Amino acid sequence: MFSSITLVKTNRYLLAGTIASALLLVVLLGSSFLDQAKIFHVLRWLHSGLDYHPDNSHSIMLGGFPSVVCARNTGIYVGTLTVYFWSLLSSRTRLFGFPSLRISIILASFVVLMAVDGFNSLAHDLGISTPYKTTTLTRLGTGLLMGTAAGCFLVPVLNGMLWKESSNKPFVDNTRSLAGLLCMQVPLFLIVALKLDFFALPLALVTTMATIVLFTTINLIFIVAIFNRLNKARNLLDILPEISISVLLSLGELSITAILVPRFLLGLG
Repeated sequence: MFSSITLVKTNRYLLAGTIASALLLVVLLGSSFLDQAKIFHVLRWLHSGLDYHPDNSHSIMLGGFPSVVCARNTGIYVGTLTVYFWSLLSSRTRLFGFPSLRISIILASFVVLMAVDGFNSLAHDLGISTPYKTTTLTRLGTGLLMGTAAGCFLVPVLNGMLWKESSNKPFVDNTRSLAGLLCMQVPLFLIVALKLDFFALPLALVTTMATIVLFTTINLIFIVAIFNRLNKARNLLDILPEISISVLLSLGELSITAILVPRFLLGLG
């Protein structure tokens, strides 16, 4: 017989899965009536200040469209976003303790792996002999690991600043929890590895959402600190104004960089 706590957790997973499935269905059905080329053009423009790639050699190609950011940045943004969903599903939204030492070492190794693959890719682009050829999948995989590491330190910082009632227990306390988090990222890796073209638009939208969430998080941290709103919130409604301002700032920052950075880089060229 399930306990009430187990039942609540089960319902939470079912609800999250149902919502995610419904949103995916809407996107897949709606994409058949939309001009995907225009959507991709707008989304790629929004990211162009952060990820200016004149060619698509480092992008994920699905359905004939390049990803809105390069494969590595796709992994970083979506990997960070996954941490948010995982913390919600596993009831860790009020934990602000950094991961345990053992987990921190593992997360640090994720950063090293991405750095190694990044330098390997750069060396290959410069015509230097490299130990292996960096591919879209290695860029995506190491990006996901980097995003996981970033999220596992960024989210606890946000939790510790926002909530009136919180706990200093480690945000990630054991390898089993970390493995569960990483398993949530497997579907994205398989979508790219199997070249499932009908996920092109959903991936573009999820990546954009992940970018906005990441920018919003950073803005929110600064707003809470500057305006002395530390540990004031009892629920999301208490910080809704700060969240709204952070989202608007994020959209403004992305738009401004999209206008200025490509022009600056073209000027240098």
